[in-house]
Amino acid sequence: MEFVSNKTLRGDCSFIYEEENYTHPTLIFEIAWSQSTDKLEERAIELIEEGNGQIRTVVGLDFFETWNIWDTIRDQIGNGLDPIRGPFTAFVWRVVVDRNGQQVFNANGRPRVQKSNYLFCDCDGTANLTERLQLSLRDFLPALVIKEERWGKVKDLDNVKLELDALTMLTYFDDALKKQKREDENSKPKIERIEQEIRKRRGERAAKRKADLEKEHKQWDISSFNEIGGHRLRKVQGRA
Repeated sequence: MEFVSNKTLRGDCSFIYEEENYTHPTLIFEIAWSQSTDKLEERAIELIEEGNGQIRTVVGLDFFETWNIWDTIRDQIGNGLDPIRGPFTAFVWRVVVDRNGQQVFNANGRPRVQKSNYLFCDCDGTANLTERLQLSLRDFLPALVIKEERWGKVKDLDNVKLELDALTMLTYFDDALKKQKREDENSKPKIERIEQEIRKRRGERAAKRKADLEKEHKQWDISSFNEIGGHRLRKVQGRA
């Protein structure tokens, strides 16, 4: 996405409002793996501000704390009957609009944003099976559309919910962890092959240098010459 400020940003997943004048997605998913939770929030606010009313909602899936302990739990993933998980929190940042559908700004001129938290797994990886992430169809509409006359036609969309329950989200989470483990395992042999190839080439170069040195030493062995400096050597009994 290119913005008026000349910034270029990319979302991990997005939904666009298909109308001629809208060039940016209205709802964006951002996923934090090695990216910190603070960086995830900074990116969400940045997207909303740069979107200038077109970007309505940002959903953040935060796996950063799981990434921090990944080396500890990776070998256990997919090996037992009980799923092994790390912490998992989802966040939703929404542009605030007033009763007339107009976007609300703070005193400093920045968009007012409402933040919601959804804890699906705590710090011990224990699942919260009662958690539910809910989005309304209005989350998919730009604030600029909401504040226009068509607001009366779309305001009832707020009552239409897209619900992502804990079981659904944790199933996606488990599948993602297994996929990440496979990617790590597939990349490890590749790294090892590269390292073996480097060691092999080094060994070949060392062997070649050794052979060249031995050849050079043999070449300059005085017993192998008939002439040195234009003088022919000849054997004398008992000495050369």
